[in-house]
Amino acid sequence: MTLTSPTDGTIVSAEAWISDLEVETVRTDAVQSFLKQETIFVRLRTAGGVEGIGYSYTIGTGGAAVLSLLRETLLDVLIGLDANRPEDVWRTLFSSTRATTVGLITSLALAAVDTAVWDARCKAAGLPLWVAAGGAQPGIPSTTRRAAGCTSGRTSSSRKRSSRRRAAWAG
Repeated sequence: MTLTSPTDGTIVSAEAWISDLEVETVRTDAVQSFLKQETIFVRLRTAGGVEGIGYSYTIGTGGAAVLSLLRETLLDVLIGLDANRPEDVWRTLFSSTRATTVGLITSLALAAVDTAVWDARCKAAGLPLWVAAGGAQPGIPSTTRRAAGCTSGRTSSSRKRSSRRRAAWAG
């Protein structure tokens, strides 16, 4: 599906902030205690007047580092890019953080921007994300053994197992 937008998708402003969401019950695992969810938000606006909001989160630590990367590096790079081209936006931001792209902080920052870009793109096109991403289908094609180069979709042993299961369930 090709999304077309009647508006100019050039990103003209972007901001980021963090909001701590306290948990009702402290949760712990072998490594840490989960005291709060640090939610990092990104809001961008396009020349066409569309606003996109995205977010990512941590479970108690690292949110300030994500916010810092956004504010000190990524948001400036974002200005002038086209929200109607989310793959290009992602690649440009990824390239601008090449030294840190293997890390979680960068991944979380990119995720917050990426969801904001997709939000703006879908709003401009007048479509919900689930439709823009391919929409609901009556069925999902599955990979068969034939597609993998085999001559039949099911092997005789799998047919025998299925027959035995059906017979066992029948009583």
